[in-house]
Amino acid sequence: MSEIRWAPRVSPKKIRRLYEDDAKNIVNRDLLLDVGISFYARAESIIAIHRIHTQGIAPCPVCRRDVVVSEERYVCECGWSIGAKDLHLTYKGQQTTGASIIGFAEKFIDDWNRALDDPGEQMKAIDFLIHRFHWEMTEQPSRPVAVNYIDSTMTNVTKLILELAYSGDITRKKNREEWLNNRELASKMAELWKVHPFREGNTRTIVTFVCQFAESRGMLLDRELFEKNAIYMRNALVAATAIFPDGDFRKPEYLFNIVKDSLERGFNWKEKASGSSIN
Repeated sequence: MSEIRWAPRVSPKKIRRLYEDDAKNIVNRDLLLDVGISFYARAESIIAIHRIHTQGIAPCPVCRRDVVVSEERYVCECGWSIGAKDLHLTYKGQQTTGASIIGFAEKFIDDWNRALDDPGEQMKAIDFLIHRFHWEMTEQPSRPVAVNYIDSTMTNVTKLILELAYSGDITRKKNREEWLNNRELASKMAELWKVHPFREGNTRTIVTFVCQFAESRGMLLDRELFEKNAIYMRNALVAATAIFPDGDFRKPEYLFNIVKDSLERGFNWKEKASGSSIN
């Protein structure tokens, strides 16, 4: 019987060395792949364990089929089997569970897959993950998600993330600008608002949902900016979705601008919280 194994947390020494090389414009391809694939494998393990907890579905370590629990036991067609309690013991105490860690795992896997074989994009995917760790950590300092991914104590992981998140090199400044100039968030917000599922309160509901969703993905939005400019916000959503039988009159720039301003404020809050700046 094959033993089910979960990916370990990533070495903090390797992460720090990767960032030191990146700051010197050194592309250490082997180290980049080592760190990236380690984060990827860890993310896959976290997602798989989440499925065990929430759906009772485990991956067979022999044939990779999904196996559904039945009568407290997982039995695969290929012959592999394990009791539910024994399966739980395989990941007990390995920092693989938590309510807020799944979004981080899913987003990193998506970013890494999109990077293909481009070292710059792969480094960007890792750097975005580090930034997400930093944002979440300053919001909920009692239990940072980074501990589930990086192999060290909470104190050391916190110190590492603060060190890396705003270390001031050009790559991370560029990443920040790309986050701020990404129009996808504003576009999706407009699409959701256009559904208009409620008689009233649609703008407020969509703003709340998008802010919460963005935070789960590592982007902090200033919700108060939307609330204080409620009329502007509603008009911006109308303008961003203004398609009528007689033509397309959309003007999405108003919505994009307020969303960008909200993201900018979120970045500034985090910089103040960590006592550092990349300006």
